Amino acid sequence: MKGWKFKVLFLLSIILLSACNNYEEVTIEEKVEVSFWYGLEGNLGDYVEELIYDFNNSQDSIVVKGHRQGNYSDTLQALKIAIATNSEPSVALLEQRGVVSLIELEGLQALNHLTSGSDAIKIESVPDQFLDVFIQNDNIYSFPMYATVWVTYLRDDFVDKYLVNEPVESYQDIMKILIEEQSKGNAMFFGLINEETTLINAVMSNGGKFIDENLENVLIDDPKWIEVWEQFRIWIHEDKVIKYYEKNLGWDDYYEVLNDVKSGRAIGNISSVSDKDIYDKNEISTKLHLSWQKHDSSPVTYAIGLVIPKSIDDDERQAAGEWIKYLMSSEVNAKWIAKSGYLPGNEAAYDTETYQRAVTEDERLNIFKEQLSHTSKPYYDPTGGKINEAIVEAATRLINQNISAENVLKEAKEKAQKALDEANKK
Repeated sequence: MKGWKFKVLFLLSIILLSACNNYEEVTIEEKVEVSFWYGLEGNLGDYVEELIYDFNNSQDSIVVKGHRQGNYSDTLQALKIAIATNSEPSVALLEQRGVVSLIELEGLQALNHLTSGSDAIKIESVPDQFLDVFIQNDNIYSFPMYATVWVTYLRDDFVDKYLVNEPVESYQDIMKILIEEQSKGNAMFFGLINEETTLINAVMSNGGKFIDENLENVLIDDPKWIEVWEQFRIWIHEDKVIKYYEKNLGWDDYYEVLNDVKSGRAIGNISSVSDKDIYDKNEISTKLHLSWQKHDSSPVTYAIGLVIPKSIDDDERQAAGEWIKYLMSSEVNAKWIAKSGYLPGNEAAYDTETYQRAVTEDERLNIFKEQLSHTSKPYYDPTGGKINEAIVEAATRLINQNISAENVLKEAKEKAQKALDEANKK
C-alpha cells in the first residue's frame, strides 16, 4: 500500500513540475478610470448615462464612471473645492461662465492636443461662437459638447383662442392679452424662470450690451437695460401677469414653472430647448424666442463645455481626452442633440443620418436650429465672472424683492465696474 501511494505522489510531482515549467505569465491590464461630473437631472441625466454605457462598451481600455451633481452651479462649486483639495474628477461638464472662471484661476489643462492624431476633434466643425470664449492665449481650455438657447413654449389652447389671426412675436404681444384678460377677472399667467436669463435675452433684443468694445466700461445701467428690467418688474409685481417661484436648490423652481405650463396654470414660458421632452408637442407649441417690441429675437447662446482639471496625471489625462473626443464626434453629438434638443458642439452632427431621422420625427429640432440664426454671442467677462455675478444678484433683487430696475442695475454697475477696473490693472 505504501509503495502504491508513493508512486502516485511521485507522478503528481512530475505533473506539477511540468505545469510550472510550461507556465506563461498572464497580465491582466486594468482599465483606466475616468470620473465624469455633470449637473443634469431627469431625462437629460439619463441620456448622459446612455452615452457612458455606449462608450464603455465600445472599447476595453477605459471605463467612465458618471457622477451627477445638482446643476451646473453645483458642479462648478464642487469642482473648485476638489481642485483645492487635489480630489478633482477626470472630466467635468460646465456652463461657459464656470469654464471661464476656472481659466482665470488657471485650474484647467489646455486641450489643443485633442485636435490632432487619431479621431481628432475637427476644429472647423466647432462653431466659433461657442468655442471662442474657451480660448485664451491660443490655448483651448474646453470643447463645447453642446450649447443651449432659450425658446418660447405656449399652450395650444391659448394660441388657438387668442393668437389665431395674430402671430406672436414679442413679449408685448403676450402681456397685452394677459392684462386685458386680467381686467375681465380672468387671471392668466406667463411663467418666469427665477433667474437672469430671461431678462438678459430681452435686453439683447432691445439692443443692450454688457461691456464696451474696449473692455473698459460696463454698460448694464444703460437705458436699454433699465427699460426692459423695469417693465418686467411691473408685469411681475404690479400687473401680476408673470408668475415665478422662490429660488431653490437644484432645478426645483425651474421645473415648477414647467409644471404650471403642462397643467394649464400658466399659458407658457421661455426656457431651454432641452425642455422639449417635458412638454407634449401636441399640447404645447414651440416658437422662436419672444422679442422685445418689434426688434429681432436675439437670445444669448450659452456653450456647455467639457474640461480636464490641471493636476490630472498623464494616463488619466489621455483617457479623459478619449472620452471628450467621443462626445465631440459627429455621430455621438447627433445622438445627444436629437434626444436633448440642444445645439451641437460639432456642426457636422446636422449632416448625419441620425439627426436627419430625428428631424422627421420631431420638427421642433428645426425650430431650435433656426433659433441659432437669431442669437447673440456670449460676451467675454474679463473679471472672471464678477460682472455676471453682479447681474445675477440684481435680477434676484428685482424679481424677488420688487426693487426698481434703476436701483438694482446702477448698484450692479458699480460693483461690476470696480471689478473690471481691477482686472484691467493686472
